[in-house]
Amino acid sequence: MLENRTGITKENIKDSVKNISYNQGRIRVKPEYINSLKLFDVTYGCRMGNGCVSSHEGSLYRGRGYIQITGKAKYIEITNKWNELYPDDPKDFVNADREKMVTDIEIAIKVSMIEWMLRNLNGYADVGISDDAIDDVGSIVNGSRHNLPNDYKSRRAKTRAIFKVIK
Repeated sequence: MLENRTGITKENIKDSVKNISYNQGRIRVKPEYINSLKLFDVTYGCRMGNGCVSSHEGSLYRGRGYIQITGKAKYIEITNKWNELYPDDPKDFVNADREKMVTDIEIAIKVSMIEWMLRNLNGYADVGISDDAIDDVGSIVNGSRHNLPNDYKSRRAKTRAIFKVIK
């Protein structure tokens, strides 16, 4: 068992990974997972509505689009809302139209707006462009309310630059 070899359990994994002395502050990824869809299968398997690792749903429903829609449950939710909002232009992001979130700019934008609406991000974005306000939106989009969002410094700068243009 992993616990016996590493001392890592479900209860202490978050603290262990944050602890810089654990694993010299690095998380190691096996070579067969680097630049491979297998990494998504392992990372997202049995989560977010995805089946187990062997179902390959982790890679099938990996992050796509501007807001990185991730997980089968989210793909289903986006499909349902899309078809409610655009009944004359039905889409099936769970199956046939998944890649259009990447290849079709109009679809990518609309999917992002649907996700923005579903997560009620206007309420957070309307607070302003302080670091905290930008980080709150970023944390919701990245799925973590406990840490700063990915690439938060760049996200803050880009948000402020966009705000200047649209203001």
